[in-house]
Amino acid sequence: MTTLGILGVTHDNDLRVKYGLTLDFIKELILEFHPDVICGEVLPESWERYMADKTYKQYWGMPASEYWELIFPLCEEHGIPFVPVDWAELNQPRGA
Repeated sequence: MTTLGILGVTHDNDLRVKYGLTLDFIKELILEFHPDVICGEVLPESWERYMADKTYKQYWGMPASEYWELIFPLCEEHGIPFVPVDWAELNQPRGA
């Protein structure tokens, strides 16, 4: 049997603070769960660009701030694989 954890977050830091779902708290939840993999609302193209240059964040389709500030560094620090799972149809040309 596989155990799946789903952690919903808001992409607005003010709301995260207001409702007690700070990045520090999210980090505690993730580490307590001990995930084998983290999947996130990130376009595959954005993930590829991140992997090519982890400092360049100013492109269209950029993931929400919690990915840059928490999820990506946490995955790297703890050796947790990350899989992008956002395949939305976009109304903008690829690479824009």
